[in-house]
Amino acid sequence: MQKKSLGGAQSIHFSKTNHWGGLEKIARTACHEFPRGVTDVVIREICIPRTHCMDNLHKTLLNATFSQTMVLAPDGTVTAANDQMCKRLGIERNRLVGRSVFRLFPQDMALRWQRHLATVVGTGKGCHFQDTTAGDNVFEAVLEPVIHADSNVDAIVISLQDITASKKAEAERFRLATAIQQAMEAIIILDEEMHIQYVNQSFEHMTGFSQKEARGRKLEMLFKGLEQENLLSNVVSSLRHGDTWAGRTSSTRKNGDTFQSELTIVRIRGKRFMPMGFVTIWRDVTDMTLLEKQLRQAQKMEAIGTLASGIAHDFNNILGPIILHTEVSLARHQDIPQLRESLEEILNSANRARQLVEQILGLSRGREADKPLPFRVGAIAKECLKILRASLNTGIDIHYNNQSEEDVIRADPTQMHQVLLNLCTNAAQAMGDSRGLLEITLSDMEVNNDTRRSFPMLRPGHYLCLSVADDGQGIPRENLEEIFEPFFTTKKEGVGTGLGLTVVRNIVTGMGGTVMVESEPKKGTEFKVYLPKCVNCEVSPTQKQVIDNDRHSRVLLVDDDEVTVRGLRENLLQLGYDVTHSRNGYEALALFRQDPEHYSLVMIDVATPELNGLELAKEIKLSRFDLPVILLTAYTELFPPRKAQALGVQAFLRKPCLFEELSDILAKVQAAIPDHDAGGY
Repeated sequence: MQKKSLGGAQSIHFSKTNHWGGLEKIARTACHEFPRGVTDVVIREICIPRTHCMDNLHKTLLNATFSQTMVLAPDGTVTAANDQMCKRLGIERNRLVGRSVFRLFPQDMALRWQRHLATVVGTGKGCHFQDTTAGDNVFEAVLEPVIHADSNVDAIVISLQDITASKKAEAERFRLATAIQQAMEAIIILDEEMHIQYVNQSFEHMTGFSQKEARGRKLEMLFKGLEQENLLSNVVSSLRHGDTWAGRTSSTRKNGDTFQSELTIVRIRGKRFMPMGFVTIWRDVTDMTLLEKQLRQAQKMEAIGTLASGIAHDFNNILGPIILHTEVSLARHQDIPQLRESLEEILNSANRARQLVEQILGLSRGREADKPLPFRVGAIAKECLKILRASLNTGIDIHYNNQSEEDVIRADPTQMHQVLLNLCTNAAQAMGDSRGLLEITLSDMEVNNDTRRSFPMLRPGHYLCLSVADDGQGIPRENLEEIFEPFFTTKKEGVGTGLGLTVVRNIVTGMGGTVMVESEPKKGTEFKVYLPKCVNCEVSPTQKQVIDNDRHSRVLLVDDDEVTVRGLRENLLQLGYDVTHSRNGYEALALFRQDPEHYSLVMIDVATPELNGLELAKEIKLSRFDLPVILLTAYTELFPPRKAQALGVQAFLRKPCLFEELSDILAKVQAAIPDHDAGGY
C-alpha cells in the first residue's frame, strides 16, 4: 500500500482483490478518521506482483488509520487488528487474532457489544455508539459490515476513537456556559464595534431586554441621556488605550427606569493577542448604593453627635446665665415697658439658640420622647398660631381649618408643637418678605385596601392628616429628595439651619407616621403629615402643678459655674426656697454630712468637678434614700426616666432651663414626696 498527496488530497493505493465491495468498505473505514476528511474513495487497478498476499494488504491498510481498528467475523471472532487496537487492549496481535471480542471486555460491556454486533449482522447496516470503559474513559465506536456478493455479512470492521478529552472539554464548556447563564451578574459579550453578541439571563432580568432583542444592538441602548452617553463615550475612548475599564454609572432599563450599576469591561484577545471583542460584567448596585448612602448618613450623624457633645456643655453654660438672669430681670422690671421688650427679645434669642443645640443633640443621639399621652392636635395648632402671628411677617395671612371629627393622637405634645412650628416657619421663610398665604388644615384619612397603595409605609387604620401649605417660591424638583437631609438648605446664609425638616421627619417617623411633600416652583409647597389616631382615648385637661412652699424648703445646689448659680439661686429664692451653694462634689458632700436632715432637696450638676454628679448623688442616697435629687445636665436625652429611676434620681433638669421649667420640675418632685417632719417639705 502507498500513501500519496495529490494537490492537497491524500490517497491510498493497494492491490485489487476478489472482493471489491469488501475492499471498498475496508478502505472507507480506514479513511474514517483522516485528519482532513475524505470526500470520496476511488479504487484503481494497478499491477502488483502476486507475491503480495492479502494479509499484508489488510495489515497495512488497518495500520494506516488513525483510529483503533479491528475486523471481526460475524460470530465476534477477531480476524485482524491494527497496532493502535493492540496497544489499547494490551494484547499482541498473534494472541488477539482468533479470540472472541466479547471476552476482551467486562461482562456488562460485552453484553452491550453483543447486542450491537447482532444488529449489524442481522440488518447489514452499520451503527455507531459511545461507551465507557472501567477507567471512565469514553470512546466512540463505529461498526461497518463487509457485505459478500450474496448479500451476507462476511465481516465487521470496528473503529474506536478515545473521545475522553473532547468529552471533558465539552462538559467544561457546558459548565462554563451554565455558570455564565445563571450568574447573578449580567454578562454581555460584545464585538469590537460594541455590538451585543451574547447576554445571559441576569441581563434579561436586570434590563427587561430579551436575548433576542439585545443581540446585534449596540451597548449604547442601555445608556440614555447626555450624562450617560458622555460616560459611555469616555469608556469607549479609554478602551482604545487599555484592556479594562471599571466604574459605576446610571443605566436605563427597557421601560425607561434608571438604576445604579457597577460595570467592568475587559477586552478579549485571541491568538497572537489579536482583539476579538469585549466581555462586560454588570451588576445592579442600587440597593448597595442606598446602603452606602445610609452608612455615610450614619457616619455623618455620628460626627455631628461628637461635635455637638463637645460644644453643648460649654455653649449651654453660656446660655444658662443669659436665660436665668434675663428672666430674673423681667420679673423685677415688669413696670418698665421699653426695658421689658428688650429683655424679652434677649430671652427669645437665647431660647432659639437653646432649641438649636437641642435639635443637633436630638439628631445625633435620637432624643427619647417624653411619655406619650392623648391630646388634641387642634389645641396644639392654636397655641402655635398665637406664636406665629406674633413673629411672622405681617403680610402673611394665616388660615386655620380643622375638618377632623376627632383630632386626638397619642404622642409627646412638645414634639408635636415642634413639628408644627418647624413646618410653619419653613413655609414663612419660603414666602419671604412678600405677601403670602399660609394654610394649616387638619383632616381625617383612612388607610385601607383601596388606599394602601398610595401609603405603603403606613399600616391600615385611621390617621390624622396635618397639611401645611404656602404659596411661596416652591422647591425645585431636583431638591425634593434632599430636603430632609441634615443641614441641606437652599436659603440664604443666616436664614435657617437646614435642620427643621430633618427634625420633623424624625419626630413623625417616631410617632408611627410619615411626611409627604408636593411642590411646584413659583407656585408653592404643601407638606402633609399623617399621624395614627388614638381611637377612644380620653383627653385629660392639663393642670399646672403649683409649688407649696409654706415650709421654706432648703436646697443644696452643687455647680461650679458661678454665673449659672447666681441665676438659679435668684429663681429658687423667687420660688420660696432657701439655697446653700457648693462648687464641687467633695465640698458638697462634706456640707451634707454635717447635717443630712437639714436639706429638703439636692440639685447637682452632672459635670461637677472632683466628685461628679452621679457619684455624689449615690453617696447622698446612702445616707438619706428619701431625699429627692435633681441632676442638672445639658444632655437630658442621655438620661431617660427609666435611667433616673435606676440611679435613684427623681428628675433630670435640662441646662439651660427656663423659670417655668424649673418651677414645673420642682412641683412634680414635691408632689411625689410624702410629707415628714424632719427638715422636709
